[in-house]
Amino acid sequence: MEKLVSPKKLACLFVVVSQMWAAASFGKASEALDNGVVAGLVASHMVPEYNLTIRNAKLLYQLFEKNSWYKTFVESTLYYGVMHRLAPVLFSLGGEHVGREGTWKGRLMDYLYEKILENKTASVMYFHYPKLISPWGMNVYDLGMMEHSMLQMLIRQFQSANPQSITLGSDEVKVTPLELKTQKFAVVLNEKCLSISRDPRVVAELSLNCGASPQLLADAQVEVNLDEYFPSFLTLRKKFLGLDKTLKLSFQWDPTHFRFVPIQGEISFERSGSILGLGQIPQELLEAIPADAVFHGQGWLPDPDQGLNKESLLVHLKKGPVELQTLSKIPVALVYLGMASSKPITPLTAVLLLKRGSNDQIFSDLNLLFSEKTKFEVKLRSVCKNVVVLSPYEEAIEKIQSSCEHKIPSFKQMPENVRKPLETEMISLAAFLNFGRLFSSALEFGWMLQKQTPFPAELKPPQRMLEGLPAILFYGTAKEDRILFKGAS
Repeated sequence: MEKLVSPKKLACLFVVVSQMWAAASFGKASEALDNGVVAGLVASHMVPEYNLTIRNAKLLYQLFEKNSWYKTFVESTLYYGVMHRLAPVLFSLGGEHVGREGTWKGRLMDYLYEKILENKTASVMYFHYPKLISPWGMNVYDLGMMEHSMLQMLIRQFQSANPQSITLGSDEVKVTPLELKTQKFAVVLNEKCLSISRDPRVVAELSLNCGASPQLLADAQVEVNLDEYFPSFLTLRKKFLGLDKTLKLSFQWDPTHFRFVPIQGEISFERSGSILGLGQIPQELLEAIPADAVFHGQGWLPDPDQGLNKESLLVHLKKGPVELQTLSKIPVALVYLGMASSKPITPLTAVLLLKRGSNDQIFSDLNLLFSEKTKFEVKLRSVCKNVVVLSPYEEAIEKIQSSCEHKIPSFKQMPENVRKPLETEMISLAAFLNFGRLFSSALEFGWMLQKQTPFPAELKPPQRMLEGLPAILFYGTAKEDRILFKGAS
C-alpha cells in the first residue's frame, strides 16, 4: 500500500509541475548558452516525460493566438515567468503574445512561421532531468527543400559559435548555438527535420528521434511515460497490472473555442490478458470524492479474498495473471486532493475501498497491515456508510468525510459530461484530472517550496485564473491486449 500512497514519491510529480512557474530556476543555467554550446559534453540518454505531437503546427499557433483563456493568461504576472523561456521554443514566430519585436524580426518572423510550420507535424517534449537549462524542446517534421534551405540560411545568420559535439551514450550529435537578440537556442537541422531547444542536451536527444513524421489518429496526441511521470507506480503497473509504460491520449481540435478536447486514449498490456474487472463505479465512492479533487482514478481490481492482512496480501500480490483473472473484482479509488493547508506542506492522497465483511475484521486487518509506523502512519476511517478511507493525513480524511456528509460538494455535483460516464458506464479503469486545480495548487506549492515564505497576495488573481483551466476524464474497458478509453471534458 505504501507504493500506492507514498507521499514523498507522489510529491515529486507535483514538484515537476511547480517548476514551470519558477522563472528564476533557469536564470543561472542560461549562462551555459552565453558562449555557445558546451563543447565535448558527454551525458547519458534521456527519455521525455511528456510528448505532445500535433498534426498541424498551425493549430498550436492558433491556440496561443486566439484561445480566450490564453489571452487572459498573457495579461497575468505568470505569463512572463513561464512563457519567456517556453514560448520562443514553441513559436518564436508566433505573433504579439510572444513578443514580436523582442524575438525575431518583424515580418520575417511571420513569413518563416507560415512557410515552415504551417501544415507540418510538430512534437513538443518535456524532460524531467536535473541541471537542464530548459526541459522543453520541439521537433518539426517533413521539411521540404525550400524550408530546409531557408533554415540553413537563417542558422548561418544567427549562429553565435561553431557547432559543438554532444555525446549521448554511444551517439554523437553536432549542435549549433544561435542567438536571436536576447534569445539563445540550440538547434540541429537534419535533412527532413528541425530540432530546437534552449538546452543543448535536450536538442541533441530530440534530433536522434527526429525522422519520419509520427502517424496520428487525431489532431493531437499526448504520450505520457508513466515510469518518468509516476515512478512509485512502477511495481503496481508492471508486476501486478501488467500495463505498458506509455499512455497515449488523443485530442480533437475545437475550431470554435480554439482548443483541444479529449476524445480517446489507450494503454497496452505487456502480457496477454487483463486482470481488471468491469462494472459501474459504486455511488458511495463518487460521493466520497470531493468535487475539487485534483485527481482521482478508479478501477476494478482482483479481490484479496483471503483478507487484507499482511500475509494474505503478500500471497495475493505474488499470484500470476491467470489466477488473478479468475478472482472476483472490487472497486478501488486513489484520490489526490491538492496540497496540505498547513505545514508540513505535502500532497494529500487517499485510497478508498468498499467494506467487505464485518467492520471489526476489516479494521483489524488494516490496522495490522499498517502497524509499522516508523516511516509514516496510515489512518483509517469509515465514511459514506460503506467506504473505508486510508490516508497518512488527517486533513485528507476530514475532507472526504465532509464530502460524504454534504458539507462540501462531492463529485456527484460535478457537470454531467464528466460525472455521468462514471455513474452509468461499465468501466475497467477511469482517471479524472482537474488541470485548473493541479496548476493552481502547484503554483502555491512551488512558491512555498522555493521561497519558504507565505504565498503572496499578488499571485492570488493568477491562481484563480489557473483554476479556469479544464478538467478531463478518460474512462475505458479492458480488451485482450489493451485498455481503450473514451474522453470527456
